[in-house]
Amino acid sequence: MTELVTTPTAPPIKLRLALAAWLDEKGRESALTHRAYDAELQRFRAALLRVQLDLDAAAGAVALVAQAFAASGDVCAVTHNKRLSIVSSFYRYAIAHTLLAPPNPIDLVKRRRRQLYAHAQALDVGEVRERLAAIDRATLVGERDYALLAIGLATGRRLRELAGLRVAHVHPLSDARVTVTWAHCKGGKVLYDTLPPALSSVLLVYLQRHYGARLGDLPHDAPIWVSLSNHHRGGALSISAIADVCEKRLGTSKVHQLRHTFARMLEDAGAKISVIQQRLGHASAATTSIYLQALRADENPYADELVRVLGVEG
Repeated sequence: MTELVTTPTAPPIKLRLALAAWLDEKGRESALTHRAYDAELQRFRAALLRVQLDLDAAAGAVALVAQAFAASGDVCAVTHNKRLSIVSSFYRYAIAHTLLAPPNPIDLVKRRRRQLYAHAQALDVGEVRERLAAIDRATLVGERDYALLAIGLATGRRLRELAGLRVAHVHPLSDARVTVTWAHCKGGKVLYDTLPPALSSVLLVYLQRHYGARLGDLPHDAPIWVSLSNHHRGGALSISAIADVCEKRLGTSKVHQLRHTFARMLEDAGAKISVIQQRLGHASAATTSIYLQALRADENPYADELVRVLGVEG
């Protein structure tokens, strides 16, 4: 009996070229994206090899393997569709560069329906104010955590964007403000925030307290959010460490809730959807509208009247 291949082998030259070029393009977005896409496609290729197929097999056969691969592990709709999206991205690239023949086999696989932003939930702003005020800023750790959370809440940037902030991205202006360049945003975008004077001061006081020098004298790749633990002191604060800061100071390890809170505060302040869309970096106003609706999904504008009709008394 022929033994099935269960571990990846060297692919044919066209596949090697397609894989390398596709990963190079993804790596321009970020090193993390490169690693994540590489790992996911290698997992998919291993699934193909287990049934003696490879990435260049017939589209129908590849689609069947992709269907099982995306659903493996009883995953949620988001993960299921994300797996298909990554694999489909490879095929689109390879077909566009005539390294593989059409059609894209992943187009034959049905995506799972999901409720957009089903888990979007803003933090209670009053509680956030109290928790921020309770941080002991007399300590360097407190100064760092306060600046990190304040900037996260006031800009709505994603976790990876916050974690990737470096000295080269911070530009003090002559009017007591600071402009921050977010160089590695989702979709390869570059976004900017000019911080108001109070928030600019919070950031600069922390940086000067830690580095003790002008920003222009520091290496461009010096981290903004610096680890102060004994094992990693001086290095960049990791994604998991930022989540720990968020949990310790605000009571949630879901850093994305800072982004939800930012969007909700903007809407409450009367910002137009077009402005909120721009600040969040969404591709369309429709996406922003769905996002904001999800943040208010728990609110029934007629609830008080229903309670009055029912005669409920507190």
